[in-house]
Amino acid sequence: MGSPCLGPVPLLALPLTGDLSAHPSVTLHGPHRFVMIDGRKGYHPCSLKTELHVATDVHLGNVGSMALSVSPLETLGTAVGMWGFESTDPNAREYGLVADAFPTNDTAASIFGWYWRSVWHPQMIAKFKAGAAAGGHADFGVTPYVPVEHLPLREGHWYEFVLTWNKAESRLRIYVNGVLCGTTSYPFRAETPRPGLYLGNTAMAFADFRLYDVEFSEKDVSTKVAATIDPVVQDELLSLHAIRPRPAVDLSQDAPCVKDTDLSWKLAYDNSLCEEGSFAGWIRQGCMEPGFELREFLHTPEGLLLETPEGIHVESRVYFWSPQVFEGDLAVQFDFRAERDDGLGRVAGGQR
Repeated sequence: MGSPCLGPVPLLALPLTGDLSAHPSVTLHGPHRFVMIDGRKGYHPCSLKTELHVATDVHLGNVGSMALSVSPLETLGTAVGMWGFESTDPNAREYGLVADAFPTNDTAASIFGWYWRSVWHPQMIAKFKAGAAAGGHADFGVTPYVPVEHLPLREGHWYEFVLTWNKAESRLRIYVNGVLCGTTSYPFRAETPRPGLYLGNTAMAFADFRLYDVEFSEKDVSTKVAATIDPVVQDELLSLHAIRPRPAVDLSQDAPCVKDTDLSWKLAYDNSLCEEGSFAGWIRQGCMEPGFELREFLHTPEGLLLETPEGIHVESRVYFWSPQVFEGDLAVQFDFRAERDDGLGRVAGGQR
């Protein structure tokens, strides 16, 4: 299976399939090998101290795209009980792909970083900021990063990762096997990365690293990558990250909720949210500190209208907890309407 060619000739292309000593842009130190996986050869660093450096400044540019073929050496998902590993490597849950600092999994040291991680659930993140991208660091400002919220990786399969950016238009995208898996489109200010890139981690094999000074569209990526995708993992990617219409569920009280049983749906809760007092007993979380109060909390004939503060802060978010506790299998249905292009919306409806 060959690598995709994304449109124009890349500014820099590394096959990563054999001896790299002659490549003018590459410096490689430390133990490494080239492994054959599913008919493709890839580079595998064998030590945490193995350093592959690529002389480039394409990630400093206003627009660009980065493509990388990756195959995990074991199936990677959420990892627990890693205290022993973290005692010797505090960044053991971070798997660096590409970064402007070494080691690639030290997210606190890099400005540009692209990495997979096993914290909470399997994620992929790319960032243009100093320090960690997510978590509490995102509570007090708009962070220049793009997350893929759930991305397990299967042993023995190749994945085609593509990162695109347009810093002036605050646009970041991540594609996996041609599927758009992560998007960021809110206004942000990207920090300037360091020149040069480091590549790789010990849990994965890498092939066909390519850099472009153009921002590829979703159509560009999906068209070029389609011929190289792995059908074994593609259905999982589409289930996680693509809209796949399914038959409508019959929630009427005489309809079965479990196939081939006599169990049927029973209405557990219903609330229009339109009348004063319909939120009695609900508990509010957030938007309660001075300076971060709700700008609007209004019951209307169309539903509950909420408006949070303009500023970005951990207290500018609001959640409501119902007074009832629901156990067992649930189906939840509600109506939602966006009121502003840069906002959320008006909610009306109920739960079952």
